[in-house]
Amino acid sequence: MQSTLMTNILLIDVRTPSHIKTVSQILLNGDFVSSQNMIVIAPESLSIPEWPAKLIKYSFTPSNYFSLLKILNLIKYIEEHTRGGSSFDYLSAVNFGPLYDSLNARLHFKKKFLYEDGISSYLSLKVSFRWLKFMLITAITGNVAKISSQKFFFGSNESPTVIYTDKPLLVRSMNLCAEIRILKSIWTTADQKSKSIYLLSSSSVEYGLCSLEDYKNLMNKISENYLEEPIIVSFHHNETLSDIKLNILRTFFQIERVVDREIDVETDMNESGKIIEVIAPFNTVALNLVDSGRANKMSLYDDKGPNMQLRKKFFQKLNLFDELEINIYE
Repeated sequence: MQSTLMTNILLIDVRTPSHIKTVSQILLNGDFVSSQNMIVIAPESLSIPEWPAKLIKYSFTPSNYFSLLKILNLIKYIEEHTRGGSSFDYLSAVNFGPLYDSLNARLHFKKKFLYEDGISSYLSLKVSFRWLKFMLITAITGNVAKISSQKFFFGSNESPTVIYTDKPLLVRSMNLCAEIRILKSIWTTADQKSKSIYLLSSSSVEYGLCSLEDYKNLMNKISENYLEEPIIVSFHHNETLSDIKLNILRTFFQIERVVDREIDVETDMNESGKIIEVIAPFNTVALNLVDSGRANKMSLYDDKGPNMQLRKKFFQKLNLFDELEINIYE
């Protein structure tokens, strides 16, 4: 990459395929004009679309503090190739951690644009060991670091931030100071006279957070409310025990079909054209259905996943939405 003179630079930090999907939608929104200078930073393994931006790839883990020296080298590379840049803005789902904090310390982001990173974006998650992280980032970057007290959307109250969302009701219920910009929903209008019931399995057994016996007992308890109902099953891509689990599910439910793992379950739901009733852990798919206009009932179960108590409290508050029935199974 050759050095270029720039005035205002938008730094886009993407880390997952989901991030790419959302950023593509944001760029189509037209808020960032093509004349604006844009730089994308992304993991080496991530395939990036042909956005009107300079692409810089890295091979370290952005959330690991052992990557700090490599992060510093990345920042120096950005600085060398943006000499003359008067200011930096930042577009990402992540506003905490070693990569973000180091970038902010050196580049002094003028404005931040955040988008959703799953259900975690809506939870009140505190940043731990702030003083230690402050000293570490300050020492490595040579600039005074600013470490937020909270992560994701709740961290947006500490600096000027714009939040992009296709769930405005949820974001507004959080009483944030950030400006909210609405993205077009992916969901199409449903046939109100027909419905499909989806059961989303969980990878908590594979991660050792939940035993297979507990999984079986939980499914048995849920099935009592779905007797003789046709069920569409979707497994997470990390579920290596899906064959065993499918046999368990067949014991309790009438299985209509299993969603192909190559197909995103939300796409499958959307293309059905029906009202969706979902049995799921407290996950992002369930969250995406909340403000979709496509769901009328959710049966959410405790799979012993991370931040479970916060997830439960969050979904319990969603019972304020009169048109959505939420039942919780433990």
